[in-house]
Amino acid sequence: MKKIFFSLLAIAAIASCAKTEDVYTEGQTEIQLAPVTALTTKAQVGVIDGTKYPTAENFNVYAYWANQPAGSDFNTGATVYLDNVKFVNKGKYWGGETTYYWPKNGSLRFAAYSPADLSMIHDLEKDLYRLDNHEYVSDFSGAYDILVAPTSESYTAQTAAEKVSVVFEHALSWLTFKVQSTAVAEGTFTVHKITVNDVAIKGSLLADMFAGEKNWTVDPTTATAIQAYAGNTTVTTTVQNLDDYSNLVLPQATTTLTIEFTQNEMKDKDNNVTTPKLENQTVTIPLTLDGDEPWVAGKHYNYTVIFDLDEILINPSVEDWVEVEVPAIDATPVLVENYEELQAAVNTGRSVRLTQDINLTTKSLEVGKSVQTKADEAAPVNVVIDLNGKSITATSTDAIVVKEGATLTINGNGKVWAATDDKSAGNAVWVKHGNVTINGGSYYVGADNTLRNDCIYVGADSQKDNAANYQSTVVINGGRFEAKVKELNQYWVLNIQDKHAENGSTITVNGGEFVNFDPSNNLSEGANTNFLGAGVGSYELEPGLWTVVKKDSEIRIKSAAALQDAAFHGAVAVLDANLDLTESILVTGALTLNLNDKNLIAEKTDAIVIDNNGSLVINGRGAVKAATDDASSANAIWLKYGTAVLNGGDYYVGKDGAERNDCIYVGANAYVADAATKVSTLTINGGKYEAAAKEYDQYWVLNLRDEFYKAGSQIIVKGGTFVNFDPANNISEGANTNFVPKGWKSIDNGNDTWTVKTE
Repeated sequence: MKKIFFSLLAIAAIASCAKTEDVYTEGQTEIQLAPVTALTTKAQVGVIDGTKYPTAENFNVYAYWANQPAGSDFNTGATVYLDNVKFVNKGKYWGGETTYYWPKNGSLRFAAYSPADLSMIHDLEKDLYRLDNHEYVSDFSGAYDILVAPTSESYTAQTAAEKVSVVFEHALSWLTFKVQSTAVAEGTFTVHKITVNDVAIKGSLLADMFAGEKNWTVDPTTATAIQAYAGNTTVTTTVQNLDDYSNLVLPQATTTLTIEFTQNEMKDKDNNVTTPKLENQTVTIPLTLDGDEPWVAGKHYNYTVIFDLDEILINPSVEDWVEVEVPAIDATPVLVENYEELQAAVNTGRSVRLTQDINLTTKSLEVGKSVQTKADEAAPVNVVIDLNGKSITATSTDAIVVKEGATLTINGNGKVWAATDDKSAGNAVWVKHGNVTINGGSYYVGADNTLRNDCIYVGADSQKDNAANYQSTVVINGGRFEAKVKELNQYWVLNIQDKHAENGSTITVNGGEFVNFDPSNNLSEGANTNFLGAGVGSYELEPGLWTVVKKDSEIRIKSAAALQDAAFHGAVAVLDANLDLTESILVTGALTLNLNDKNLIAEKTDAIVIDNNGSLVINGRGAVKAATDDASSANAIWLKYGTAVLNGGDYYVGKDGAERNDCIYVGANAYVADAATKVSTLTINGGKYEAAAKEYDQYWVLNLRDEFYKAGSQIIVKGGTFVNFDPANNISEGANTNFVPKGWKSIDNGNDTWTVKTE
């Protein structure tokens, strides 16, 4: 049986993507399939033979995840990771229409079928495909091959870089016809038409890949005649293949063949006509095989029609399609350290990973058509740039320009900054014509004395009147975006040129942080213009800084009881009322809380306590205050065991005459003996933090208990304002202790306040 092998290659496309709730996928590589080149398309002869798979064709993929190592043969207890996802040709590989990534833990098994529009159902436990009531109308002008693949063994992103195979097998039968004459009849017959009679064109498939059986149940009431050949072929003693008129049919019982032909006149040696010319004659012949065997999936049936003066016969033969292994293509990222290497790699359609900061002076990085392809014709490239913590900085020009229909994905931490001399016109990313996906990084554009600079700009200035021919898309899933100055009373962080917006160009925001710009209500396209994608919301973390996050399962909180329930079970919650807390909110689940300009006030107790490896994320503006009676021992946030990310809010703790109060405290008094098993992480990205009183000559705004600090617990400060406390030089953990990581800095504002910002 003919099989086509595809190798899955892991290209380093670093991004965050969670496809299931129980699979951690942050920082992984895209799932990609190595390409096979071919000219065959669905509009032409659709038999996929030899090494050829149509570059214009798409197929669908199922992937199953289990927390098991590569090579494990799990069939049950697996999670559906890719559920009937269409994979499309992306130039050098097939990938999901929406980019999908390898999980960080566990492994995947794959199953696939072609073409993508069949909507087959796959059962992993039985390795069974089902296609119900499929109508397959096939003649030589519109046949298409149906392929199914047994479930692969399991792989991880690391083993995928070496070898992953998804093996396609044919689910249809292939009929081809040949003509030949005996010596005495040579040149006597001209064939005009061949018709296969009574072929059922509707049926249901059950493909049992464990057993290697692909069984069709056909509906005999749909039987019809299909045209297998049309033309004018003079029959000779040499076998003539009618391969251009191959037919794919549903496997079923064999039927009959009707041939329309002309028998030319014959003369004797004295030039007398012995047999007159007979035009448009027909003959119907059975297509039976040995033992009346039916047509079987994956079999190629060659029928040779032999013409003789006395009778016309058929000589059948059966063969399997050829098994071939398609070699994988090296699509691993190119490591680049300067502009010349970066531009050269992009020009050839290669994905790249930066190893050094790249400074652009007079030239922008241009992502457009390739300088070479397999056909030696320029074509729009499809590339991934992994910033890898490095920067692309354009002093006096645009940083990245996407044109000519190219596709660009940007992943990883790092910077893309433009016009940093504050006197040049430029954009961080200018999409003239193409498709851009941004999954991470920091994007910034400086000032210009004469022209407005946009951080992300969509539109081709020289094609304003022809904008319909230059539709472009930008999808933002993460990153930080900022424009230094404003014009017309707004900051131009994201902008689509008007005519391009009118003609279908789009910006879709699914995540990220935006400085001086609300992507749900901005003026760049008109008041209340909303760039947000489905299922996300935009929240102001602090004045002038908006974050876009998912609002799946969002609930509205109007009571302390409702908030405690959400904190226990885990939820995405929005505070709809000010709450006075008589007891602490104990977070043991995964709680994402939008303060929504509301307040949590705990007069005599801690406001929020995180324990049992709970997870807390706080967004939006509002207040979290504790011990406000100035006579109680408490903390605004007490992280005993778990993680906390504070993106906004005003945090305050009152004073206590007997004991010290900490605004944010990491450590658990009862867990000192086993601190190493209770490692916790607090990340502060924004907000304001203050403690009312000091002890040991300092204010305890942020405090990490010694035993937990030594065991690996962390406080990481990447933003926020701190009263009477410098997070880069504090004595809560000892003089000069620094909670501010590399890439950020603590700025003394005067008036005993410090603000943390990026360098």
